[in-house]
Amino acid sequence: MDLSIVVPLTLAGAGLFGLCRKTDIYTALCTGSGEGVKVLLRIFPALVALLTAVHMLRASGLLDQLVSVFSPLFHMVGIRPE
Repeated sequence: MDLSIVVPLTLAGAGLFGLCRKTDIYTALCTGSGEGVKVLLRIFPALVALLTAVHMLRASGLLDQLVSVFSPLFHMVGIRPE
């Protein structure tokens, strides 16, 4: 099965399911998107801080040193160090 059809089929299935249950799909979509924006605004500062910290670790070279230190442990557990 072609994976490019999965998302449209999922959306169509959700729409048909809502129609069968006689749900107001537009209102549910607007309510859900409003809640999604609220969640985004709540987690955005933490997301920016985490991405900044990871970039700083990579730029300083500390992340590469940590990978080389923990690489044998990762290998024993079966995790690739990349």
